[in-house]
Amino acid sequence: MLGLNGSGKTAIVNSLSGDPAESIRPTLAPTFTSGTNLIRGLKGVNVGIWEFSGDERFRHDWSTSHLVQEVRAFMFVVDSFDVGRIKEARQYLFSALQSPKVMGLPVLILANKQDLSGALSPQEVAEKFSKLLQHTANPCQVHGASAVTGVGLRDAISTLADMAKSSQRN
Repeated sequence: MLGLNGSGKTAIVNSLSGDPAESIRPTLAPTFTSGTNLIRGLKGVNVGIWEFSGDERFRHDWSTSHLVQEVRAFMFVVDSFDVGRIKEARQYLFSALQSPKVMGLPVLILANKQDLSGALSPQEVAEKFSKLLQHTANPCQVHGASAVTGVGLRDAISTLADMAKSSQRN
C-alpha cells in the first residue's frame, strides 16, 4: 500500500482489522499486516498488506525493498479531500509505476476520505489520474472509500484481490 503521508493508509489497515484509529502515528518503516481474518466478510481471501511510509524522505524505500518481489497487486491511497496534493500524489504514483518490480501489477487507486464534504469523487480522482493511467502497462481501477467509516473498503480489497488473481504477472 502506497500513498502520500496523511492519505489514510494506516487508518485503512486499522479499519480493516478492527483496531481503533485514535492513536495513529506516521509510518516510518514498512509494516506488515496479514491473515484470513484481516478483512471480515471476505471468504477465501488471504490478504497481506505491506504499508510503506508516504513521507517524502522515505518514498524511495519501497522500490528498493526485497518485499516488493512478493507483491501481487498494490493499492495507491489518495486523500481525495486534499485537492492541493493531487498533483504530488500523481507524481508519486508515476514514479512508482516506473519501477520494473511493479510493471504489469494491478493497481487500485483508492480515493479515501469520501466521508468528508468537498472530497473529490472517485470519478474526479480517475479524471485527475487519467493521462498517467493511459500510459501504463498496469491494469488499474479507481474506487472510493472512507477509512473512518469503513464504507467501500471491503469492496476495494475484494476488487484488488480479483485483479491480483487474474493478473498476467502471477
